[in-house]
Amino acid sequence: MDEKIILIPSRDYLCDLGKEVEDKKDKIYLCESGSSFVIELKLTGSQIHTGYHSGDCDSDIEALMQIPEIKEQLDAIDEDLLTKWWDEVFLDGLPKTPVSENKHQALGWLVFECCSNAIDGYCYEMRR
Repeated sequence: MDEKIILIPSRDYLCDLGKEVEDKKDKIYLCESGSSFVIELKLTGSQIHTGYHSGDCDSDIEALMQIPEIKEQLDAIDEDLLTKWWDEVFLDGLPKTPVSENKHQALGWLVFECCSNAIDGYCYEMRR
């Protein structure tokens, strides 16, 4: 049977989605980041909670980026699209370097954004 992508109404779940994702750690979610230039990643509920939590997430994001399924998705992202997305990302107080100079940093922020957006209610659930 083909997978179906089910939109989860984000604003209705702002308080509950984080727990919903946590309760379904093995379920696959299609998480997104961006507005004009949306980039999506498929992550499990467990991976989402690994990448977005209180405290420093940097080492957890680095570990997620090495998981073969996630690394494969990141490697497949078109650099022009990543650059357009990166130019839109609001990084409060951080200097923005061109993607060509630090693609790894941009991809790390993308993974973090996708995880945080899923917890905050912006994701699609993959159902079989």
